[in-house]
This record gives sequence, structure tokens and C-alpha cells, in this order.
Amino acid sequence: MDGQTLDFGNTSALIENSLVMFDHQTGSYWYQVNGTAIVGELTGRALEPLASVTVPWGTWRAEHPDTKILKREQRVPGDYSYLQDLFRGYEDVVNAGDSSFPLPYERVGRELRPADLVLTVEIGEEKRAYPLVLLGDAATNDEVGGEPVVVFSQATGPLGSAFSREVGGRTLTFRQDGDIFVDVETSTNWSFLGQALSGPLAGERLIPAPSRRAFWFSVSIALNDAALYEIASQ
Repeated sequence: MDGQTLDFGNTSALIENSLVMFDHQTGSYWYQVNGTAIVGELTGRALEPLASVTVPWGTWRAEHPDTKILKREQRVPGDYSYLQDLFRGYEDVVNAGDSSFPLPYERVGRELRPADLVLTVEIGEEKRAYPLVLLGDAATNDEVGGEPVVVFSQATGPLGSAFSREVGGRTLTFRQDGDIFVDVETSTNWSFLGQALSGPLAGERLIPAPSRRAFWFSVSIALNDAALYEIASQ
């Protein structure tokens, strides 16, 4: 930011049931969901969003075999392990209105359940949230910030990944076909991670779009200017 590299840590505090981070350089506090400083010298400043994706380790490793991973066995007290699902049942608790931490349910958008997972895509000044639980297994062709994008979604998870639809100066249109995605223009087969597996464009990669996967309650509060994608508009 402004030519300075910030190093971040966790304050262990929550705001509206979402994490609050801090930077070591200025001591400013940051709202994790929207990357905005809420306390301190940098209050009001926002970090640039980057592309991100949540996938099973096996899926990622198949396409990125040289990736390094954080060790599962950490020297921490208690029986904590990365093999545990620490969020098992969390969605049910939040959806029932019984969040263990303060959550202003009156400010959560009514279009979805509070703990439904959405994938937000942010390009330029425009933000759009894609309801993964409703999209299921699909390829959603759309436009955000004037740029053609596609969201690949999987019902299991649910999971989502977002990419630009422009490849080699051409705008592609995608459809879902089993475990893969196919573009209508060239009939090339694409993976969930945007790699062309076979066909005329084999070896190409789609450019990831700035995105994040999060609970609807956090998105509808912290990114309340994000428009919710309407399934009927596809």
C-alpha cells in the first residue's frame, strides 16, 4: 500500500462475527471480509482484492504438483489438528440465529440463509455475489464491471471459482458437462481451476478473477453494495 509492504496478524477480536486483523507497521485494525482498515492510521483504506479459490487438496495438487503445503502436525497445545473439521455444524447454528458471537441478524440480507456460502467477484467498482448453494453444478456466464466472467460451481462443498471469459482476444461461453466445463466456441474441455485439458485450446489457462468464498451473513453486511446474482438471469 503506497509502496509499503504490510505484515498482518490476527487481533483475536471479532466484528459482526467476522475476524479482525492488524498490520504490524501502523497498528491499524482491518475488517477481514472486505479488507478495509476500521481503526488506526489507515482507517478507510482498502486492500486490493486478489483471486482465490477453495478446492480439495487432491484437485489442486493434480494441476499444481509442485505446491508446498503447511504441515498438518503443528506443535500447538491441546488436540488441535488440521484433520479436524472445526466448523462442523457451524452453518446450522448460525442459520438458527444462535451464533456464539454477536451477529446483527437484522442487517443480514433476507435473500439467502445467513450461513449460505457465496462467491463474490469484484472488478472495478462492481461487486457481485453468486449463491453457490443455488447454482449447484454449473457454469455461470456473466459480466462484472464491464468484463465477461464465468463462475464454475460445484454442489459439493459448495465450491466456486471465477475467471475472465476472454482467451486470445475471443470471448468464450461455457457450459457444465459432468466434472468438466466446455466452451461453446471451440469445444475445449476445461477444469474447475481454469486449465484447458483437451481440445483446440489445450494448455491454455483462464485468467482468475478477484473473488472470495464467504458466508452470506458476512458478505451482505461487509459488502452490502454487492449485487446478488439472480439465477433467472442466467
